[in-house]
Amino acid sequence: MGRHASWECPLRYCAKLGEPCPGFDAQGQKLATAWSGEQLSARTKAQWKVFIAAHSLEKAGEAPRAPHFD
Repeated sequence: MGRHASWECPLRYCAKLGEPCPGFDAQGQKLATAWSGEQLSARTKAQWKVFIAAHSLEKAGEAPRAPHFD
């Protein structure tokens, strides 16, 4: 996996929230079935929207901008 900012680390979210982020496993590795190249699949984007709402991440103070999926 490429470089990322600490606030977007899938391992950090898994440890903090007790479940892997959509598109990743508990070790922070990408799930091949959740991606199309470097882009999230439409299904994974929908799972992220549910994940964001379930964990009240819409207003995450540590993120420089709100999560957004087209």
